[in-house]
Amino acid sequence: MNGSLQLSEYPGDLVRLSCEKCGRSGHYRKQKLIERYGADIRLPDLREEIARCDRMGKMHDACMVRYVGLTPKQ
Repeated sequence: MNGSLQLSEYPGDLVRLSCEKCGRSGHYRKQKLIERYGADIRLPDLREEIARCDRMGKMHDACMVRYVGLTPKQ
């Protein structure tokens, strides 16, 4: 386990993502995402699935899609 939250642990019913680099943003119903990807998908993996960005994983000019309002646990 890598410490990442699973989709089932995401707070709230809407999952919001945004990318300040390209300006894309959107929200998705958590239940629909669970039906499509499974409740145990890790949030970093889900972010990649949703974004489908050519920049994902690149060191330079990387994708900057983030979950809106989700802050890491201290």
